Amino acid sequence: MTSEITFQTKELQTIESISSLAKSLFNNLDCSETTRKDYQSRIANFISFIFANGGLNKNSFLEYKRSLKENAKYEVSTKNKYLASSRIFIKELIRNQYINFDPTANIKGFTQTKKHKRTGVNDLEIKALLESIEKKGDLKIKLIIYLLAFQGLRQIEITRLEIQDVDLKNNVLMVLGKGKDDKVSVDLHPLTASVLKEYLSLTTNKSGALIVGTGNRNNGKGITNRALQQWIKPIFAGLEIEKVIHGLRHYFTTTLLKEFEGDSITVAKFTRHNSLEMLQVYNDEITTEKHLPKFYNAFSLRDKEV
Repeated sequence: MTSEITFQTKELQTIESISSLAKSLFNNLDCSETTRKDYQSRIANFISFIFANGGLNKNSFLEYKRSLKENAKYEVSTKNKYLASSRIFIKELIRNQYINFDPTANIKGFTQTKKHKRTGVNDLEIKALLESIEKKGDLKIKLIIYLLAFQGLRQIEITRLEIQDVDLKNNVLMVLGKGKDDKVSVDLHPLTASVLKEYLSLTTNKSGALIVGTGNRNNGKGITNRALQQWIKPIFAGLEIEKVIHGLRHYFTTTLLKEFEGDSITVAKFTRHNSLEMLQVYNDEITTEKHLPKFYNAFSLRDKEV
């Protein structure tokens, strides 16, 4: 065990060998497969950085943070994800006695606002979207849109759905949420239940993925998050909806907050937000939108004597 990694040992001389070590360390983490893959994809950037700068030393993490800060290509949230994967990697190096110092000590992440940087899909865009998918007649796409807009499901939650998760008798859907180990019961809106009933009537399968991917190598497996985006993004682009797909969950949440007049506790039961603080961000956006006309009018000089 040394005070720094200079990658001079026989087995740790190349980027490939360190990347292999990182993969091995991440495989032993107690986290979801999605989180593990995210760490593994982002750590390559840090490994390349430390190789280009003479190895891992006590200042490496701080220097890496500074390099990320100067990178205009990434948003702050993305920069924090790169930092997080590097921090976890270093902690595992320490735990497995590859190093005896902690370059991450007293180094904070980037400060980021909790406010949304993008607005959600609005009523007019939802109307145009629904009209479009009706014309296309693709029941699979229609089901995905309904699950996003009228159930507020996250994309990862849709990819995890199985046929046996659907209970139309009790009008519920069992959903494995983000970062969860167990499925929770989600009440189905009648619109979604109707589409699900039609969708399931066209399959003889009793189990397996609810929404199957279409790739040649899919072999009946569920749709991936990437494939889901590849299906939906062109529809958004064709309708000139300049929003991310998560904007449909944003629409779902804000619509409920307006309907329940800001009752975050009730809305949280439908949106499955763990933090009421996050819902308050939506509430603040609704309040701001409501008060904007008064704000604009406050500085209007047309009808005022100056």
